[in-house]
Order: sequence, then structure tokens, then C-alpha cells
Amino acid sequence: MLAAAQCPEYLSSALLESAFNQLYERAAAKQLPWLRCELHEVARGDSDQAIQILLDQLRLRTPVQLYRCPSTGTLWPRAILGWAPLRGCLGQLHEITHADADEDRRWGRARRELREFPIFAMGLWGEEHSAQLSPQENKRRQFLFKDGARNLLSSTTTMELGIDIGGLNGVVLGNVPPGRANHMQRAGRAGRRADGSSVVVTFARNRAFDREVFVRFQDFLRRPLRRPLVFLDRPRFVRRHLHAMLLAEFFAPIQGGRTGAMLAYSNMGTLCRTGVPPKWTGSTKPEWTPSRQQPASDFIVFLEPIRSAVHPLRQRCRNIVRDTPLDLIAESDEAWLEFLLETERQFSVASKEWWEDYEALRSAWTDVPKDPSSAVLPGERAKANSIRYQLGALSDISVIEWFSDAGFLPRYGFPIHLQRLSVRTPRVDRADKSTTAEGYRLERTSLLALSEYVPGAQVLVGGKVAESKGILKHWTEANRDEALGLNNWALRCSNGHDYLATSQDEQCKECGLPPQDAGQALMFPRFGYTTAAWDPPKPPGRNLDRVGEVVLTTAGGFTLNAATKTELNFGGITSLIATYYEAGQGQLLLRNAGGDAWSKVGYGFAVCTRCGFAMSEEKPSNPKSPPALPRKFTDHASVFSSNPMSRCWPNTLAYEPVLRHKVLAAKETTDVLILDLPVNFDEATLFSLGRALVLGRPYIRYPANTRRPVIRDFS
Repeated sequence: MLAAAQCPEYLSSALLESAFNQLYERAAAKQLPWLRCELHEVARGDSDQAIQILLDQLRLRTPVQLYRCPSTGTLWPRAILGWAPLRGCLGQLHEITHADADEDRRWGRARRELREFPIFAMGLWGEEHSAQLSPQENKRRQFLFKDGARNLLSSTTTMELGIDIGGLNGVVLGNVPPGRANHMQRAGRAGRRADGSSVVVTFARNRAFDREVFVRFQDFLRRPLRRPLVFLDRPRFVRRHLHAMLLAEFFAPIQGGRTGAMLAYSNMGTLCRTGVPPKWTGSTKPEWTPSRQQPASDFIVFLEPIRSAVHPLRQRCRNIVRDTPLDLIAESDEAWLEFLLETERQFSVASKEWWEDYEALRSAWTDVPKDPSSAVLPGERAKANSIRYQLGALSDISVIEWFSDAGFLPRYGFPIHLQRLSVRTPRVDRADKSTTAEGYRLERTSLLALSEYVPGAQVLVGGKVAESKGILKHWTEANRDEALGLNNWALRCSNGHDYLATSQDEQCKECGLPPQDAGQALMFPRFGYTTAAWDPPKPPGRNLDRVGEVVLTTAGGFTLNAATKTELNFGGITSLIATYYEAGQGQLLLRNAGGDAWSKVGYGFAVCTRCGFAMSEEKPSNPKSPPALPRKFTDHASVFSSNPMSRCWPNTLAYEPVLRHKVLAAKETTDVLILDLPVNFDEATLFSLGRALVLGRPYIRYPANTRRPVIRDFS
């Protein structure tokens, strides 16, 4: 016991543990309002006590008494047995007055400037500069900072290039930039003053890259600047650009007038010459005879004359494929014909998938009885109209978005899978009306939006907190009578395959087995999310809340395709087999079932179809009875109204226009790498491989009900 007590590591560990326990006990007793204590997950299934400092509850004050360390010359607001927690301190701290500190050669000037300079008299007046704000708002804040009306600017990488503000006192980097050039650009904002008194501070986070730069900062600054490179050795990149050129030529004579980039090739409903059934409003189901033409036929007919070796498009393709892996098609007639035939095949496969989804919905609409009895009429009518909304949403998908997800067109350069958080504010000219707030540009990919923008989540932007209240109904941000999003089912078969389906009983596409449970009813929001006009952004004063947990799985079906490459002994590891599926053959599915971020259990969202208002469903109090709507949902005001006391549903409404237990979802097309691990993998090797995979950010697929990678015996 004596030997352990004499060990410095033991003493420091014991002191820190004692301090933590005292802080946790006092925070639990509500004696420290600036601390939050709770159980926090430290590993899968394991929780431990944790404390969090609530920075918005901290306050600063002038020290009552100052102490000077004679060995280091530092000043301290307190002394512990005459010592300061600083290497080099030999004890014997002594009291000094504030007047003595003002005359100190080391600290006096700084103290006088803080007390006497006008810029410090105004305190810290900070602003945000980020891509979440509109360019006009960012420029306004930039000018305020440049003119001295603001003395602190919290910025993202939007300040890295193209903005010149001289005379900065200092720059603080919240993490180590990814490269030397980035560091030079950001740090170079300071250091332009003639007196050379500027400072740059880089905060190294607790991650491998930051720690390595912290230890070897000189090596980081000596690294050669990276030369910009464009890789043209991937055939699929060139092929997709050729496909885009051919589609542009196909749509040129039929796409009249000017249009936006995403609708340059129209939408899938127009391409496939399909329609949407009329809305069922009376007692009799309306008649509807949709087109049955296969969607790929027009484009394939367009490609037939292009097979000629002297066609003008052949010469245009020569200019694109020169010095690329497809340069042979510019010289060889056989290669040119083979390219066009493969183009037809890929287009047919992608369009057939859309057509199958459309046909499944069309068949479901047709199966709704034409003349149901009066007792079941409202339910059958609502079912038919719901299918109609889905047919409309499927038809409105742009050609660019659908064929980019299918790997037929290039994705970068198009705003694909971007969703925004629309911020609504009351109108000053009309009571109970609202408008979209200017100055905000809250936009994320659908994957990030599923974590940051779902109903109930809070976002800090422009110095205020905006809370998401629902799902955006239309890209114009108007209350249009359209589908809130596409609906699907997330199912799992008994082999552990996760897959998407259009019906609840659809079989697994990989193995043909039926689903093992009821699955989850998914909704893919089409345009994003919205705040409510009756709850405008507020000044920050509490912690930001996150809603639910985002769960990542595959969307199924990618192993049905031929692997692009299979490599044995991958990475030099004996018996490790890597199978790579290229060309976007895999799809990742992300789901958020709502609830709070701590419970890890959600029951989906209740969504109002009249205005888009949504809330997390609550745990049923009685499993045998139908679950009630969440509290405050039935009496909610429309998100478009500025009056919180109004009601979205009038008292005369005979039904509840609510979608129940919808799990919000998003999907992403990607390449897939499957690793089959040898059975003799030791723990150290598995850990090293896992860290490498985390840094590379791939997706590892696990079998059902397991927490470890698949290990197969190849002996």
C-alpha cells in the first residue's frame, strides 16, 4: 500500500477520481447549476457516470485576491498550500494587490489595455460566419467585423479563401486543418499588423491526426504542398459524362424553354409518359387508364442512328474520351458500337427499376374497390388517395436524380439529396400569416439532415436557436396538397438481410425468404423540414437537443450483381478476402425513429398531412390498445400560422389527417467493400484493421443479432 501511494500515477489518478466524485455528487444534488450529471454510454451496452460543463451557465468575475509565483512569475486567483498547478512552481506563492499587478512588467500592459481600451469596454460582441447563412448576410457580418463594430467572428471554412480582413489580433483554430495549405490560409488571417502582436492558436483535438501534428508540428509545416490532380483512369467516370451528353441531345428537342439544372432532363413521369390518377373526392372511385409504354423505348430509338461511325456525336465523344480509358471508342467502330449497346443496357436496367415501383403502386390503386359500401368508404378513399400521392411523388423525381443514383449519370455538380430546414417567421403586415425568414441557408445532405433537422431537433444559426417542427410539404415552401415523401418498408429476412420493399410482405431480393417481422414503415422526406411560424428562432439559453438515433444498415440487393474485383490476402493479411462492388451497386439506408437521443428507442413520428407538423410518438401505455397521439399533437397549430393558439384541425373535421409511426429515412448509393475475415484473426490484428476501417469510413455489414464482424473459416 505504501509503494502504491508513493507512485505519482497512483496519486494523480486518486486525486482526479476524488475530484470527479465530489463534483458528480454536488451536481446530482443540484448544488452546481453549471454541471450536468447522468449515465452515459461508454461502450456497447455499458454505461458509466459522466459530467458535462454547461458553458452557458458559467460566469466570470474579478478575482478577490491575487497570488504571484516567485519561481515562474505567473499570477493566480488562489493558492493551494502555497502551490500553483504549474510545472516549475516551487511553492511559496505570496499575496499581491491589484495595483502591484498593474505594475508587473509581464502582466501590467495587458491588464491596463483590458481596462482602458474602448474595444474591451464593449465586451465580446461575436457573430457567426458560415454556409448556413445567406451570402448577403455573411457579407453584412463580414463588413461589421472589418469596421470594428464586432470584435469576434466565429467562422467555418467560409473565411478560408477570398476574404481579406487585415489587422486581426488573433486566430483560434478549433481543430488541426487537414493540410499545410489549409493551415496557412486560415492562420494567415492574422499576423499582418505592423507591431507583430498577433497570435494564432491551434486546438489539437483528442484524435490521432491532431495528436500527431501536436507532437511533430515542424514536420507538419515542412510537408510539401499537395498538387491538384484530376484522375481520369476510372472508366465509369468517363462513361457517365458520355451518358449525360447523350441524354442532353435526346432531351434538347423536347425540353423547350429555360429551366433549372435539376429539371433540365424533366422528371421520370414525363420521361415514361405516365400519369397520376384523379383525386377521389366523391362516393365513386374515378376512372383512370395509365400509359403502359416501357420508359426506355424512346431513348433506345434515339440511340439507333448514333451507331453510325460517321454520326456527328461520334466526333464530339472523341473530344471527351481523349487520353482516358475509353479512348478506344473514338477510333474503333466495334468499340463505339459496344459502348452504345452497354449504354442501352444500363439505361434499361435503371428505368426498369422505376417502372416496377410505379407498376406496384398502380396495381395497388387499381385493387381498391370501385364501389365500396358506405361504411368503409372513407377508409378506402383515403387509401386510394394515399397511393395517388405516392404515384405523384414517384413521378416528380427528376431524371437526373434517379439516373445518378443508378450510376448512369455523374452525381457531383447536381444538388442531389439536399434537404433544407425552412425557417418560418410571422408576417408583419398580416395577422396569423407567415413567411420564410431571409438570411438563413440551412441545407444539408439527406443523411446529415436526418440527424440534425428531424422534428424536435434544434439548430444554432446566426446566434439564435431554431427548432424543427415538421416536414416541408413542397420545394416552394407553400402548403401544397402533395405527398410529404415516398413511403417504403424496411424489412429483414431470417438470414439477416436488410432490404427495402414497396409492400410489407415482399420477399428478400437476395435469398427469396419472407420478412421475419412486421418491419418499419419508412418515409423519405422529399424537400426537407420546417420550423413553425408560431415558434420563431430564439436567443440561445440552453443546450441544443438532438432527436432519436440514426441507424445505418444496407438497403439490400447489391450482392446480386457481379463483383468488380475480388482480392485474396487483402492488405497483406493471409486469408483475408476483399470483394469490391463498384459503380454504385450498394445502397446505405439511414433511419431515425424519433424519441430522445438517450433512450436509443423510438416509435416513429406522427405527421400531420394538413401542414406537415410532426412529433415523436410516445411509448404505448397499454400494448393491447391502440396508441394515443403524442401530447400536444391533437391541438397543434399549423406550422404556417403565427398564432400558437389556433388549431390546424377544425372541430368539424370528421377524421384525423395523421400518418402514424413513420420512421424518417434517407438512402445513399455507394460502392461496397466486403471483408471476409479469417478465423485465426487475433485481437490485436482485428483492432488494427478496425481502426484502419474507421479512418477510411467504409460500411461494415454485420449479420442479424450480432455485434461482431462475420468470421468465416477458410482453413
